[in-house]
Amino acid sequence: MNAQPWFIKALQGVGGWVASLVLLTGTLLLMSSDQRGALVIGVIMLVAGCTLDAQRMRDYAIALGSSDLYPNARGYYLNIPRPVRVLEGTPDADDVALMVRFPSECSAVNFWYDDFYQTEIKPMRLNPSAGDYVVTLYNEADLPPYMAGKVGDNAYASE
Repeated sequence: MNAQPWFIKALQGVGGWVASLVLLTGTLLLMSSDQRGALVIGVIMLVAGCTLDAQRMRDYAIALGSSDLYPNARGYYLNIPRPVRVLEGTPDADDVALMVRFPSECSAVNFWYDDFYQTEIKPMRLNPSAGDYVVTLYNEADLPPYMAGKVGDNAYASE
């Protein structure tokens, strides 16, 4: 009898990709939550541009803040969108930059394409546009060694 372990059989032929997935899943299950958390890179959503209709943008912000969209995506604002001080250049009086932190790119994208956001919230600032904004995602930078012990680790707690 030619007895082979299940994973050897699975690695043969078209089952190879399935076996790889099973082995990867098993590895992830054996990792501690801290190790798994290190695999997920937080992202910053940057919303930057010029506000054209401040009242409509306030209404939009109130509706967005009253929804469960940010809590469900585990996103939160990192700043107030108006500058405290301009160090270089001459921004328009209505220029804003808002940073929203999310635990992962997936969370940010899920927030952005959420049906409720796309059909109920986002239209509040469109047609005509209440602002001319560019929205981009950036990976978070690692904490530099010289800051170790001087600030919190800013890691999301596992659920």
